Amino acid sequence: MRPILLLILLSGTIDAALARTAAAVDLDMTKAIVVTPPQRTELEQQAVRLLIDEVEARSNIRWSTSPEWPNQGTPAIVVSSASSLKELKSPYIKYMANLGGSKSPEGFHIHFVKEMSAVFVVGNDPRGVLYGVGRLLRELRMLPSHVSVPADFNVHSAPVVPLRGHQLGYRPKTNSYDGWDVAQWEQYIRDLVVFGVNAVELIPPRSSACYNLGPPGEDVTTSHSSIPTHHRPPPTTKVGIAGTLDVATEWTIAPVL
Repeated sequence: MRPILLLILLSGTIDAALARTAAAVDLDMTKAIVVTPPQRTELEQQAVRLLIDEVEARSNIRWSTSPEWPNQGTPAIVVSSASSLKELKSPYIKYMANLGGSKSPEGFHIHFVKEMSAVFVVGNDPRGVLYGVGRLLRELRMLPSHVSVPADFNVHSAPVVPLRGHQLGYRPKTNSYDGWDVAQWEQYIRDLVVFGVNAVELIPPRSSACYNLGPPGEDVTTSHSSIPTHHRPPPTTKVGIAGTLDVATEWTIAPVL
């Protein structure tokens, strides 16, 4: 039993050492500058806002943006569509000129360049920029007053299916949506975007009555409602990032009988 116990202890020690080594090669992005083209689409602006806001919420660090490359020694996060990269007047853009990977719609490339302490998030199109930012957020190590990213993090990705949607029902049936305020709707939709959702179906309060799915005279309000239920569609009309998605008020659903 002793040799086995010793082997287990050694294994745990080695694993811990490897974890420390991996952490040591993370790139410190605490003082990074987000470099973006001077001319950005609304989708790209939303992507940059998503990145900066979500990092600040988890680290208390608010990154600044600039169309210019930062001074030597300052980490950079380049956020751009492939077609807008040329607007960034920097010799480093050559690193992104011959990237492989899919060029499919809504796809993106994330590439780390160690020599320049920079992370490139490049979308195949403006919406691809948004999903590239979402993927980066999932990889960032965020702690109070500290942000880092794995130095070996490189990824090329594109969606397998064109429609990746989620139904949002502003009605008293889910014990959640009907009690949310606009800020909570914003955060929820942001979280969906981070994981690749590109469409939402908005269900108004009286949808059940319209399709005879509820009792006559069904009440569409609850004591949890923080926003008047006469909104049609639901209050996502006030949510900025919802404008980056495909929005429908009715999808064709074939129920399983």
